[in-house]
Amino acid sequence: MSLIGRIQEKALGAWLDFATRQGALEKLLASLRTRRGESCSPAALAASPQTVRVAAMQVEFELTKTPRAFVAQVHRLLSRAVEQGAQVAVFPEELGTELLGLVPGIGRMLTGGLPDPGKGGEAPASGPEPIAVLRFVAPAVRRVFETTFSTLARDFGIWVYTGSVNLPGPDGRVCNRSFLYDAEGRRAGSHEKLHLLPVEANLGLSRGSRLEVFDTPWCRVAIPICMDSTYFETFRAASSLGAELVLLGVCDAQPYNFWKAHRGLWPRVQESGVYGAMSPVVGRFLGLPATQHAAIFAPLELTEGRDGVVALSPEVEREQVVVATLDLARLRAWRGERGPQRAYNLDLYRRELPQVYADAERRWGKRRTVLQEDEPQVA
Repeated sequence: MSLIGRIQEKALGAWLDFATRQGALEKLLASLRTRRGESCSPAALAASPQTVRVAAMQVEFELTKTPRAFVAQVHRLLSRAVEQGAQVAVFPEELGTELLGLVPGIGRMLTGGLPDPGKGGEAPASGPEPIAVLRFVAPAVRRVFETTFSTLARDFGIWVYTGSVNLPGPDGRVCNRSFLYDAEGRRAGSHEKLHLLPVEANLGLSRGSRLEVFDTPWCRVAIPICMDSTYFETFRAASSLGAELVLLGVCDAQPYNFWKAHRGLWPRVQESGVYGAMSPVVGRFLGLPATQHAAIFAPLELTEGRDGVVALSPEVEREQVVVATLDLARLRAWRGERGPQRAYNLDLYRRELPQVYADAERRWGKRRTVLQEDEPQVA
């Protein structure tokens, strides 16, 4: 890098640090008119310990040039959720990518540096390395993202699944990460996306290697990210670890297609006997059309129309907040009487699956982490 380039990089870093300084963020958040809901109060939890009210956000993506714009968007959506009595709010995959807009001229940088999904997800030869951009902006993005969600979860008194943001971890790997905050603003869990697309792998992102479930006042929850719901193993494992509710953020950067849109959460809910809430990014995602319904699904027998749909947004392109109350007592009774867990052949799985996966590892190789190029290029 030239001397001028180093000076520009240093100046930009200093500006980002100043624009996202902790004190200013806290002052901004404190200035908001935030009414704390009562849905997660001890009295409310004691009154209805076996039901949980969930809000799935359908968020229009927009690169935000200031922390204020991002904070205002999250605050507006959480306000709508709390007004409808939500106890848990779900945000989409890639929500944190909005904060790349803090970098002046980022639109031109992204145009020159992002892979083209139509060309196998390979990055163009010119332009900055996307992974380098993500590492450079990570401190500012992390401050805004984590401070916003932690503070607003506490101020609204609601549990929040943040959706995802691309951040490096302590080991230096940049992963697509989601977080769970409790109603006091404390981090209750986190997840690294387990299944990557070619476009993500070619950006330099790393996949996660752990699936965990987390305790809430109502039940255990899992917080996977988008493509994690394309593979039944993710939900089977989460259910086996005690999850009864799965919160999912998605980013389907393509025109709406019913069959592709329903390849993920809906069938996983039916296979695994859990409730599922899905929050999508919609609108224009970095120049691509993003479409999907915010949705809350349940096993077929637990829905009025026997279609597995508890709530569904009416359209796939604009901001929506979908809210529904889920009956955990009914789910538990159904799982014990007729749920898929009753049909599990654990002896078979215990005996056969280790060899099946050992054979798959030999066939595909230890480093196979993404789909083949002729498979769907959606997140």
